[in-house]
Amino acid sequence: MGFILGIFKFFFIMFLIGMIALAVMLFKGVRMFKKMTKQGNNRQQQQQRRTSNYRTTQTSDGVTVEDRRSPDEAQQKIFTPDEGEYVDFKEE
Repeated sequence: MGFILGIFKFFFIMFLIGMIALAVMLFKGVRMFKKMTKQGNNRQQQQQRRTSNYRTTQTSDGVTVEDRRSPDEAQQKIFTPDEGEYVDFKEE
């Protein structure tokens, strides 16, 4: 009877260790899945912001100005190459 009880305890402990290992793996898998889907949503939201985002500014007169240019267009230089000269500042 003691031998059978010892085998039962061994298999019960192995079962518990297996269940704990399975729970840990499932927890890590769920956490990784959430992290991946969150990262995907962030990329999608950033892309939507880039394409549909525009800036609004309200002047002191109460006039609202909307800038609907893309960020690339907003970063372009305004002046043509023949409208001025760039000079490096040299401190003497």
